[in-house]
Amino acid sequence: MAVHDEICRSIDRFKERAIGLGRQIHAHPELKFEERFAAGLLAGALGVEAPDAPPDLPTDMGDVSHALAAIHPIFRIADPGAGNCHEERFEKHTDTPRAYEAMIRVAKAMALTAYDLLADPALMESARREFAVRQES
Repeated sequence: MAVHDEICRSIDRFKERAIGLGRQIHAHPELKFEERFAAGLLAGALGVEAPDAPPDLPTDMGDVSHALAAIHPIFRIADPGAGNCHEERFEKHTDTPRAYEAMIRVAKAMALTAYDLLADPALMESARREFAVRQES
């Protein structure tokens, strides 16, 4: 698997750097994260569409989504090409009015979605059923 090979190469580079700094790291590339379940009902309640296919690279959020109904919002705080959240060059975009406005907007949407689920037993039951079906497939 190309992604796994790249992860192993990256871990080797990190270990070399750590040794050069007199440190060590412990990594376990054999541990694999689950692919994320797309929570269509929760995404709809948030007013967004959930992709049918999980992201290319499984994540810890994938593991969470196998234990309980979950949604992993991704939102823009910088223009395309500004890097991603795992790059140092992206850091300068995180402490800006645009970033805070986006974070607050998404946090409010998630809080209101939780409220909707708690206030509407039928919606909560629909979310439970959707999750059960996804676990069975």
